[in-house]
Amino acid sequence: MPVWDYKTVTRSAQEMLSEEQLNTMGGSGFELVQVLHISENVTVVGHRETVNKVHYFFKRARPAQPQAAKPAVPAGAAVAPKSPAATG
Repeated sequence: MPVWDYKTVTRSAQEMLSEEQLNTMGGSGFELVQVLHISENVTVVGHRETVNKVHYFFKRARPAQPQAAKPAVPAGAAVAPKSPAATG
C-alpha cells in the first residue's frame, strides 16, 4: 500500500502560484490534488476588509524504504564453536 507525503501552500489570491512554480512542484514528484479559495471578512485597525487566500494541496508517493539486509545466519540458528586446534 503506498504511503503519501503531503504539502500545503497558501497564498493570497493576488499571488497565486505560477505555471513555473506548479511545474517545479510536479518535477519534485508532487501532484496537485485540490485548490481551495477562502474569503474571510476580518477587522484590521477598526475597519473590516475581505482577505482572499488560495490553498494548494499536493501529494506524492513516498519512495519505498530499502529492505533491511538479511543476516547471513538466520536468527535463532546455532553457530558451531571454533575447534581448539583452530585457535591454537
